[in-house]
Amino acid sequence: MPEDWNKKAVHLFFEGANQETEVFIKGKKVGNHIGGHTAFNFKISSFLHSGKNEIRVKVDNSHNEDIPPLKCNNH
Repeated sequence: MPEDWNKKAVHLFFEGANQETEVFIKGKKVGNHIGGHTAFNFKISSFLHSGKNEIRVKVDNSHNEDIPPLKCNNH
């Protein structure tokens, strides 16, 4: 991360990830999102440091009837 980003609001934007998503920066959990086929974002400014930052995204797309939508039609 460039040093001049230290005072900026930095967000990580996803157009969608299905079903359960967790995001980690330098091993610290930033947040999680439950649901599929919808956009979401995390404000990550407070997790970032100048230089290199490891970002890990964990997605579990196992079928779960408690998480809508259950189907996506691409027409």
